[in-house]
Amino acid sequence: CSRGVLPLEVCGPSPSPLPAGYSTAFIPAEHALPPGDGIYRVAVESARLNAMAQFTDGHDYMSAAGGFRMARVEVQVGQTADLIGKINENRAFTPCFAFSPATDVQAFMQTLGVIIANKAADPLDAFTEVAARKARDATARGVDELQGVVSTLDSIQSDLVGTALQSAAVSARAASQQALDAAQKASLTARAASQAAVEASEANALAVRLEREGSPLFGAAKQRLKEAVEAIEPAAKAARDTAQEAARLAINAASSTAALLAQAGNLISEARRAYVNTAFGIINAVLSTAVQTSVQGLGHATSWLLRAGGFLLGSAIGGSSLGEVFEFLAGADIILPTSTGRTCRNIPAAPASDPNAPACEERAANGTVVFTGFSVDDPDYYQRAVRSRNVPSHEYGHFVLCNLLERADPLKFRIAYNEAAADGVLGQDADKEHVVLNEAFADYMTGQLAGAANYWTPDSNIPARDWQVSSRKPDHCPAAVLDSCWEDNVGGPGQKVSVNPQFPFPGEVAKVSSLLHDAFDGHPVLANTSQPTNGNPWEEITGRVTFDKLGGHAGDETITLPATAMPFVFARALQRLPRLRYENVFASLSDAVTALDPSATWCQRCELFRLHSNPPDCPEVWVGPRPAGQVCSWEPCPAPLVVDSIRRTCNRCAPPTTYDPATSTCLFIVL
Repeated sequence: CSRGVLPLEVCGPSPSPLPAGYSTAFIPAEHALPPGDGIYRVAVESARLNAMAQFTDGHDYMSAAGGFRMARVEVQVGQTADLIGKINENRAFTPCFAFSPATDVQAFMQTLGVIIANKAADPLDAFTEVAARKARDATARGVDELQGVVSTLDSIQSDLVGTALQSAAVSARAASQQALDAAQKASLTARAASQAAVEASEANALAVRLEREGSPLFGAAKQRLKEAVEAIEPAAKAARDTAQEAARLAINAASSTAALLAQAGNLISEARRAYVNTAFGIINAVLSTAVQTSVQGLGHATSWLLRAGGFLLGSAIGGSSLGEVFEFLAGADIILPTSTGRTCRNIPAAPASDPNAPACEERAANGTVVFTGFSVDDPDYYQRAVRSRNVPSHEYGHFVLCNLLERADPLKFRIAYNEAAADGVLGQDADKEHVVLNEAFADYMTGQLAGAANYWTPDSNIPARDWQVSSRKPDHCPAAVLDSCWEDNVGGPGQKVSVNPQFPFPGEVAKVSSLLHDAFDGHPVLANTSQPTNGNPWEEITGRVTFDKLGGHAGDETITLPATAMPFVFARALQRLPRLRYENVFASLSDAVTALDPSATWCQRCELFRLHSNPPDCPEVWVGPRPAGQVCSWEPCPAPLVVDSIRRTCNRCAPPTTYDPATSTCLFIVL
């Protein structure tokens, strides 16, 4: 009540005298307890309560379905969490610092340093330099175009002397001159930021070379690198701020000039009119690019500073502002940033609610433009860590993984999870199996707890429309669909969901998380079951997403592990290797099938994996060698063998049946 989570009406103690219309329990009289279940339902609009409820769901799920006792989770929100959000694109983050003495911020930072030191070719210096150079070139182009506009408006102003539009022409020319002055200032700051990036890049190259050579000058070079990278931040901020001001003034100038051109009619030549209109279009685009690339350069520089400290296993990081931020978070398992900001949306025009939204473009990792649109104020996206129906569930999924690993072996947990979490901060690439597995397991838990996914958009979903979730996520899986959504065999020939090849990481997460789903799905659909669900409990009624029932599954494979197998899988995985890799995790998943059902065939275990690979395959390192003579049901069954749809093998007919060559089936012989 003190935090405003519950409405005043349900907070006590009851005042005296009671306000009109209130019962003695200080609950509105019209909300009397219903005679059926006796539950008083309270409407709450607290984002933090939304997150807490999802964490509670996760705890209860692991207790009821997994038979696993979860540790108490500690969650960080507020200004300190928001600082981390500025570093990692406002993503929620689960470092698992608090629940176990096996790991803490120092261990995490050391792991981060080891990862960094092993990366010989770190591209962040190039990214920072390229972003700064783009901002420099964009502002320079803006200056050139604005100079042309001012010159043209000089001519137009002369043409309109003595007319009713003379004053408007003077105002339009003055507005353009003001924008030009601001753009020239932005150009100077962008040049300074570009030069700072070049100097940092050169310092980075020198430090790397001296470190490899074991030079006694390495310490001084590393300090110079740290100073050079830190110098980028104020330079990039100045470039961003001056570019934003120039862009704002250019929009004003374009507006006043457009009004002038509309009134002038034939008093202004069509050539001048076309030139000015085209120029302002270019100016708006290049100054928006300057703003965006300055922000990108600032973000790369922040990450670069984080990586540059890796020379001495995180020691330099600990002395930076980033290290101080992590120290503040030493007591948190889950970090939920909730700051606000803008997001580049694929829309053709600025929305009416934000008419001055700057233009933007979304680029793939290789620099290819994915789409152009407008950067709009987006609180739902930036506060998705607490407002979303799926992000808190996803983060609790990470916490579940931490608990499973720590319970198996605290030291190996520290090694395996810190590597996955730290390398995820440095970049989410599809070839980082440990990062993929970390996110995929969390997304699998998202399917169990929310009937949705976080990193990918399942096929045949119900798009979210409620206020408390981002307009893009989550996309709920309907109970009426049995062969898609979480049942999609992502990665295999039968994949239904579309995956953007320019952003391969979400697709890889979709493949692995849907594979994990297949390992645990297929249990009977019961209202009160304490087993894994099929991740599809929703329906849409009059535009709202609401609970329907626990939906069925596709039956495309026969493996049905209980949630109680999770501790076995990850304990066995750490026995094989103190890392998260496909080799040890998938092999342990296969082992769990055999341990819980000794009658399960090699073909059944193979099918689980081959459905999610193209061409279909199940590596021997995951499932072991194929038993001699065993033929699987997806292969041609040679006579007199027939398909066993349960065991996924080709078997001989069991007495009293016999093989019928005409039908290639087993028939009872009637004498």
